[in-house]
Amino acid sequence: MDLEFSVALPRQDVAIAVVAALGVSAGPASSALEAAIVQTVQDRRAQLPGGLEQRRQACREMLRNGSYKPTGRAKPASEYLLRAAAENTFPRINAIVDANNLVSLLHLLPISVWDIDLADSRRFEFRLGAESEQYVFNSGGQVLELRDLLGGYAFQADSESWKPIVNPVKDSLATKTTAETRNVAAAIYCPLSPELDATGALAIANELLGWLVLASGSGQAGVALAGSKCVLSL
Repeated sequence: MDLEFSVALPRQDVAIAVVAALGVSAGPASSALEAAIVQTVQDRRAQLPGGLEQRRQACREMLRNGSYKPTGRAKPASEYLLRAAAENTFPRINAIVDANNLVSLLHLLPISVWDIDLADSRRFEFRLGAESEQYVFNSGGQVLELRDLLGGYAFQADSESWKPIVNPVKDSLATKTTAETRNVAAAIYCPLSPELDATGALAIANELLGWLVLASGSGQAGVALAGSKCVLSL
């Protein structure tokens, strides 16, 4: 399976590392993954080190584009996980999402994960949302307006259009993992800095990849940095 990723952003200080894994299991987290979550949640209950506090703020600035303001419920999802860790309400969903949340909390970076088959596409693009774009993000039918919000889009061949599926705040309900999910992709949204360059972004992506491989029966997985264009062949 070839997956194509591209980025069309009006700024150069953001890197998006992409990960894909085939044949995964959306069952419970392994004992190793659960142990890592428990330790990281405990670590994040303490005051953030200076570098991570700067990264938290940088993630907000990464989303500050046009009319979009990352405040209140519009903050990066990584901040929701940080608060959940502090309140001892850190979620457990399945091995795939739990791996995503672990790496997000550990590195204080928002990460999206989606079911490739539900997206019905092999081409994905990251850009800012247009005026009228939106999607439902939860089972309650709540809608997220996407104007000027950095996000991922899946190309729909039948209509030759792009469907919004993920972003650093809340992912679309339509492509979230389910018990039947077997093929997934993930995007790590990285504000670039001297402490986190493109090489560092790829290292974090490989860390997430390692956890996904543990949930994979096929071992078919890959990671890359989505520049103007990249292709993962799995």
